[in-house]
Order: sequence, then structure tokens, then C-alpha cells
Amino acid sequence: MDIFEFKNYRKFVNSWIKSQPQRGRGQLGRMAKHCGLSSVYISQVFKGDRQLSLEQAHSLADYLNLLKLETKYFLLLVRYDRAGDFKYKKFLEEEINEVLQVGLDLKTRIKDDVELSEDAKISFYSHWAYSAIRLLSSIPGYQSAESISQYLKFPLDKTKHMMEFLVIHGLCKMENGKLVMGPQKIHLSSDSPLANSRHASWRLKGMEAMGEKDPQHLYFTAPMSLSRKDKGKIKKKLIDFIEELYTIVGESKEEEIACINIDWFNL
Repeated sequence: MDIFEFKNYRKFVNSWIKSQPQRGRGQLGRMAKHCGLSSVYISQVFKGDRQLSLEQAHSLADYLNLLKLETKYFLLLVRYDRAGDFKYKKFLEEEINEVLQVGLDLKTRIKDDVELSEDAKISFYSHWAYSAIRLLSSIPGYQSAESISQYLKFPLDKTKHMMEFLVIHGLCKMENGKLVMGPQKIHLSSDSPLANSRHASWRLKGMEAMGEKDPQHLYFTAPMSLSRKDKGKIKKKLIDFIEELYTIVGESKEEEIACINIDWFNL
């Protein structure tokens, strides 16, 4: 459900409710509990003419998993609906249109191939969680801030911040309140100065995972002495394996996320 298709916050919320499983049965009650309201009051808001306070609206935006720009737009719609003065409503209408334009511009930027700016690349490759969140968005059941945060054992506020980054830069998009992977293919050349940051970030995550003693994990370390010829053979086999790995992954159904780190270097 795209909030930027609405100019009335009640219509947006009611449409969102209907888009949920069982046409949103019980959603008003869960919203009321999250916002600290009675079920009667929130029903009067979305089925009548009662109003949300801005604090309540902010809590509801959090329940709906709205990103920062979407939350700003939602709050502007609430302020507009509450306003009584004509000049003030006109002022709010201009602000709504400005934020709406930004939101629509972000949608048009989602193309088959988008080159990230240098600043965006620095952010994206600085921490493993950006890639992890993007990959998780391809798996049903892990497309909300809460579910992603719980799966990755990553702070909720940072998860939301990174989700918004991914949407802004077209690497993911929001559909019906869910984060889904965008169409972009991301590749970082081996000679990029950011490659080391990417490798280091994921290796640190791998070192952290070592302490979990998960039987599905595999760690292999084997210092060795060998001939230059055989060293070249092993490198070729690793390259062949990597090519085969991408073929397998390309045809694999999204169910889990994993990471493989291969280090092969001279001492």
C-alpha cells in the first residue's frame, strides 16, 4: 500500500487494513493497543470523525512500518485534517505537495540498473547489515522492520534507518507496507577502494558468528606449504567454484540468507 497515492490519512489506513490477511480483522484493536488508545476511540477515528493527536499518529505510523519520509507525509495529512484555519490548511497543503513530489520522485528512480553515488556506496559497503536487510526483503515473512531486526539480532532503530536508505536509493521498495527487493544488481569491482571495507565488514560478522556453535556453519583454516604450480591450480578451482556457486544461487528459491568468505593469500 503506497501512502503517496493518498491525500487523506483515514482512507490510507482503511485501505491498508483491507489489504491485510482476513481483510484486516482485529487490526483496529492491535492499532489501539500499540497507540495506547481504546478500541472504541480508534474505531471512531477511522469509522467516524474523531481525530488522532500527532503523538498518536506518530505511534500509528510506527505500527504501520512507515519509513521516515512516509511518516512525515502521514503526519502532514493528520495535521491537515485537524486544521481549521484556511490559511494554515493552505500552508499545510503546500508542504504535503512538496513531500508528495519527493516520494513520487523516489518511485521513478527505481530502474533496472542504477549507479549509486559515491556517498551512497560508502554507506552501503560500510556495514554488512545493508546487504543483509536487502537480501532478507526477498524472503516472505522478513519484510518488516520488526521481523528483520529480530532475524538479524540488530537494533530496530538502525534497521529502520537502513531500510529507508535502501528505499531512497532504489535498492528496495515498499509494497503494501512490506519491504521488497528492488530490481538492481549490485556489483563492486575488485579494484574499488571500498572492496576492502565490504570484505572486512562481512568477515567481522563471520567472526561474530563463530561463537554461536551452529552445526550448519562451516569454518576452515589451513595454512600450508606447496608449489607455485599447485597454488595456481587451487586458485583456479576456487574461481570455478565461485562461478558454480552463482549459478546455483541464481536458480535457488529465497528462504534463508547466508554468507561465504574465502581468503586465499600468501604469507
